[in-house]
Amino acid sequence: MTIFDPQAFMETAVVGAMDTKTPIWPPGEYIARITKVDIKPWESAERGTSGLRADLYLETDDPRVTSAGARTLVHGIMLDLNEQGGLDDGRGKNIKLGQVREAVGQNEKGKEWKFPMLIGQVMRVQVTHFLYKGEPRHQVSSVAAV
Repeated sequence: MTIFDPQAFMETAVVGAMDTKTPIWPPGEYIARITKVDIKPWESAERGTSGLRADLYLETDDPRVTSAGARTLVHGIMLDLNEQGGLDDGRGKNIKLGQVREAVGQNEKGKEWKFPMLIGQVMRVQVTHFLYKGEPRHQVSSVAAV
């Protein structure tokens, strides 16, 4: 096995330009698998608010996506927290997370649930586009069971 030399790597020449835009999924409906879940803190200095966000990493083998050079889409879900800092399961709270759990058959009353249970699950996703600073971005607009 070769030992990686960071200094030699830094001296490696590259010819040509590199991509500057992330490939996006074309608008449409896809079957996607959740491959990873990250929970990240967020903060809005503008609004003076903060909280947690669940990032669900979705992948598909659909040729409409892979031929566009894309494969992974991150479905970000802002989480509603209760006063104890846990997930709020009250009326009108965590609706997007509830929709994902319902789509993968994990939204049962009285049954314990944890985020890692989403990994490997498959659901139908509707992807739409929006503009951010003049550049098209993709987003999951809805989810459903397969």
